[in-house]
Amino acid sequence: MRAGVRKTLLWAAFLGCAFELAHVSEADAASFQFGACVHLALGRSDARAVVSALRQAGFDSFRDDVFWGPMETQRGVLQFPQSFGELDRAVSAVRQAGGHPVLILDYGDKFYDNGGLVATDEALDAFERYVRYVVRHFGNRVDQYEVWNEWNTGFGSNPKQSTGDPAAYYRLLKRVYPAVKSENPHAVVIGGAVAGTDLRWSKALFQAGGLNYLDAFSVHSYTLFHLHSNPEVAIRILDLLRQAMRDSSPQREIPVFVTEMGWPTNVGNLGVSEDQAASYLVRFLALVRARPWIGGVWWYDLIDDGQSDTDAEQRFGLLRTGLTPKPAYVAASRMAPLLKSSKDVRSYRLSAGGYAVTGNTDAQEWLIAWKLEPAVRGWAEGIAEGSDAGKQFDWTATDLPDNGSPVFWHKAQGKWAMNP
Repeated sequence: MRAGVRKTLLWAAFLGCAFELAHVSEADAASFQFGACVHLALGRSDARAVVSALRQAGFDSFRDDVFWGPMETQRGVLQFPQSFGELDRAVSAVRQAGGHPVLILDYGDKFYDNGGLVATDEALDAFERYVRYVVRHFGNRVDQYEVWNEWNTGFGSNPKQSTGDPAAYYRLLKRVYPAVKSENPHAVVIGGAVAGTDLRWSKALFQAGGLNYLDAFSVHSYTLFHLHSNPEVAIRILDLLRQAMRDSSPQREIPVFVTEMGWPTNVGNLGVSEDQAASYLVRFLALVRARPWIGGVWWYDLIDDGQSDTDAEQRFGLLRTGLTPKPAYVAASRMAPLLKSSKDVRSYRLSAGGYAVTGNTDAQEWLIAWKLEPAVRGWAEGIAEGSDAGKQFDWTATDLPDNGSPVFWHKAQGKWAMNP
């Protein structure tokens, strides 16, 4: 999310479409990725701390920028900078452990198009050279690349624009996709990186042909500028996005990657309490996992970006700057094994105004349920569909608090037992 939480997200036009039912089969279980966004390329941490924190929480991926500007400081000459050394080391460590980092190919370079959004043929040629250089550098250590970050908001433009042209982004994808594939045929090209989902912009990209030049479509599902910031509204809008993708490309199954999602724990504007951020994480991830077309979530972000208690941008971390865990980090650690190894994940609407999500691993059957907060229960735009209309889990309601905190159960000897 960067640049002072500057999004003015276009939510109002997203509502009113049909939903796809949510259900995960056994075949989907092995492919889900769970990662966190880091800022090693900006020098805000070191590889050892980041890799250790990722491993302890059960993350199998991370997402970071591999900026063009520091690589081409002399026109036409590309060189991997020393400032990316920690990023390089983290890539190797995570890959050796069986993980799959996501690297973002961004932003502009001062020698082309005023250092802003890439639009001219000269800038496209130069960006393609940079892409090829990056993919060759990382070789088989990286097999996932995301093209730009939040182009739809004009992020990286110079002079600053509030919106980036979807047709121009399509042209960028059309150049980057074959370039990445020619250097690493096994690489996944992730396109979109759309702030707030932005259905209007996304549909324009689909109509231009953008889905032909990506392997996964990525969105940043923040709810901070909505009437309520509960995670269920993000799920509802993801369902709408999925329907738009299917309408645009009915013959091709394209997964959705949520490459940024989170809630800041600052004091004041946009902030939520640390306990609420943890509850929202569990609720969002549980409903995501019941949707087989969502291929992964990368939480924003792993570590707080500064010392300010009031700046939302500095308080998205699962860990504080001293690497002490917030409740959301503990919640992520609890969710990680369920996300990565569960089968037959299903979601249900509760009569009392909430959700139950069930699944099973090789070791156990599990259940997570929660009641929506009173202010949200009557808010139609914030209600996501479940995969089953049955009421067989309504019995959970008597054990659910009114503050939205989720409760966990497991099945023991054929009966549901509440987890501490």
